[in-house]
Amino acid sequence: MAKLRRHYRKQETMAKSIQALQKTRKKGSKLIRYYRKLAKNNQALEKNGQTNKTLQKTREKRSEKSGTRQKLVIQIRDTPDSSPGLLTGVLGESGLTGLN
Repeated sequence: MAKLRRHYRKQETMAKSIQALQKTRKKGSKLIRYYRKLAKNNQALEKNGQTNKTLQKTREKRSEKSGTRQKLVIQIRDTPDSSPGLLTGVLGESGLTGLN
């Protein structure tokens, strides 16, 4: 009985969280669809005794991308009246991004 109760409690909390996400905005419903799809995919893969290879591939691609990017630090001291500031950005294939 305790197992059943726990199972139903989990189901209720999941349902509540999904409802809350649906109420928030479109992004929430996209997330729900994504998680449901992932869950189905993982179940199907587990039946066949495989791991999620697509997720593994995306992780590898991301690590490759981050490896090629270099952090660039620029010091600006053009005019004497401006205080010397430090800008950091990421130099990638699309030029300089993320200046702050």
